[in-house]
Amino acid sequence: MAPGPPNLGNNRFALLASESHPKRKKPSYTPLNFPDLPQSRKENPKFIIVSASDSTKPISNYSCFAVHKALEAISKEIISISELRAGNLLLLVKNNQIAQRFISTKKLHGVCEIVVKYHDNLNSVKGTIYAPCLNNVSEKEIIENMSNQGVVGVYKFSKTVEGVSQFTGVVLLTFDLFELPDKVDVSWRSAKVKPYYPNPMRCKTCQRLGHTAKHCKNAPVCMSCSLPPHPPPCSRTLCANCSGNHPSSANTCPKYTQTKEILKIKCQNKCSMREALKLYKAQTPSMLNSSFAEAAKEAQKSNKNPTQSSKSLISPPISLNKSPITTSSEISSVNPPQIISSLPNHSPQNNNNQQPNNALVSSFTPLPQTLLHTPFNLESTLANIISQANAYQNKTEADASMKETAVTSIVNLSLNQTTPQHNENNSKEQFMSID
Repeated sequence: MAPGPPNLGNNRFALLASESHPKRKKPSYTPLNFPDLPQSRKENPKFIIVSASDSTKPISNYSCFAVHKALEAISKEIISISELRAGNLLLLVKNNQIAQRFISTKKLHGVCEIVVKYHDNLNSVKGTIYAPCLNNVSEKEIIENMSNQGVVGVYKFSKTVEGVSQFTGVVLLTFDLFELPDKVDVSWRSAKVKPYYPNPMRCKTCQRLGHTAKHCKNAPVCMSCSLPPHPPPCSRTLCANCSGNHPSSANTCPKYTQTKEILKIKCQNKCSMREALKLYKAQTPSMLNSSFAEAAKEAQKSNKNPTQSSKSLISPPISLNKSPITTSSEISSVNPPQIISSLPNHSPQNNNNQQPNNALVSSFTPLPQTLLHTPFNLESTLANIISQANAYQNKTEADASMKETAVTSIVNLSLNQTTPQHNENNSKEQFMSID
């Protein structure tokens, strides 16, 4: 059977097209699993202390230019130099090899003999890992097997459950490194390392923060009431650090929280406690850092000028009638005003005088002294006075409009009933009778 015509469908131009080729199949690629690239070895800077052999004359007493040239003669790979309180120099060098070069040096050329050693605390970092598999492993064995990762110290946290001490699985590792690693390998496991920030020290004798009972020279006090030791119960609850209504051992103490943040800054920046305190004050508002003496001085200034504080509370301008206001009690019990002499003097259109804010405050009787010394009571009192004054103003305007309508009707009635000669006398008599 002969083949029929091609099935072109609605596209008749398909006859003019070239012969179609079958689509090529895309080759399937199998992904290759490449091993992880080894981490590039970072420089491990070291802190060293350079001090003079003669303790009676520290390095700070010599020429700073001569000392700097002598240090650069040993090595120029010095990251930073700072002076310590005792007159010694704290150097941050590039790596351990440079530190060893300084330690082996016994004399600064043309200056003096020196002694160089590593800093005790700044060359190590601490981090915690969660590894319950290490609960039954001794600390010595952990250090031996993880020393290739920079571990030089191990401490396992424990808790007491029903009188029995049990390990929690949290392990504190001390690394002989400048920066904390992201993770460590524990045999075939991998554990994430979290930075460790120590809690503030609290003396068990005087309950103060910043030292321990071993170095305390203060008198002992009670942990709950900050009074000398006494038999229970305590007569009050007072913190020895912030004078708050909580025991001195409370972790919610503002002074405890502040000291903990300062220690965190100290660990992150590898600086002294004094420098960490400066950084903390720069990061927090000045109101939180002000001492009690500064706060008392500011309160004393505000109490000396109560009118200035009251003026600042009245921000929007208030338009009032010129009639004097004596007290807030008279505002609520005032009677509707009566017609005095003539219509133009009491029309609301001519009442354009406005009373300034300071006149509004001075027109009232002086507030009690207790309110002037408490800004919160003063604010609420002034707000109440302003609301009553606005209500009185609205009531006065309504009475003035009623008064104008009554006078107009009386005048019209008098003009219709009397002659023009007696109109003026009659209207005056009407006004006097209304008074």
